[in-house]
Amino acid sequence: MGVSGQTYYIDHIELILIFGLVGFALNKFAYQKNFFKLPDSSSFTKTKLCLIHVIISFAIYLINSILVAPLIIQGLHPSSYLMAATWIQVATLFSSILLLIGFCTVTLQDSFTKIIKDRSGAKSSTLVYDAFLGMITWFLAFPVVAAVEQFADLFVYSLFNIQSYEQVAVLYLKRALASPMQLVAALLMILVAAPVMEELLFRGLLQTWIKKHLGVKAAILLASLCFALFHISASHGVGNLSLVASLFVFSCFLGFIYERQKSILSSMILHITFNLVSTLRIIFTIDTL
Repeated sequence: MGVSGQTYYIDHIELILIFGLVGFALNKFAYQKNFFKLPDSSSFTKTKLCLIHVIISFAIYLINSILVAPLIIQGLHPSSYLMAATWIQVATLFSSILLLIGFCTVTLQDSFTKIIKDRSGAKSSTLVYDAFLGMITWFLAFPVVAAVEQFADLFVYSLFNIQSYEQVAVLYLKRALASPMQLVAALLMILVAAPVMEELLFRGLLQTWIKKHLGVKAAILLASLCFALFHISASHGVGNLSLVASLFVFSCFLGFIYERQKSILSSMILHITFNLVSTLRIIFTIDTL
């Protein structure tokens, strides 16, 4: 093992220890304060959500992102390709959100309202408090996710001798830095559209459906696994191992706070906060465009 390899190991082990210890301390404190106590299962309101609703909802997103957006982008003039393509992706994602909300509102009616925010409990929280808890949970989630990511990176390096790879979202953001308008579109995508869409799909619908059949804890784990696998990209190669591991852990926090508060706003705010911090870190630490 060369000097660079030794340095890589040392740097990652240090980060694993730092993030791991901070994460352990913060989460232990939160546990002692009963933060991780979920509501009793009997308090969860039953909904008429069925598997077909989940399938159609995912289909709405996939058709727009995989079929509609690429078809429109193909007709763009090369001179305006990057700018227009970015905004088309944003527009199709926001349209997917509107279509999804419309579909669920019509087909699920009151059940969809309860999926978004279940107010049936005697001590139902306010939306402001839901948002606040979402932000606070970032402090618990980030060091744990970071420690897992560093450990997974080290594992990938040990097996495949691959030190670095960049996620699709990171490359997307870096390309957008070349133009203010592209950057605005990228920020709308990363900080608003993607978190809202993903939380509606994976927490609001998929997790709620699984919960009806397998219970809360199994729903959080299975929905988190689906969320992590959903982000696999061929361009990442073996780096997908690290990506899946870190996203699975992050998604468990998202699923937990959604169930704890019975509010999709909590998981959305946690998701947005996580993306915002990651975005700022990329923007202010990038060396070259």
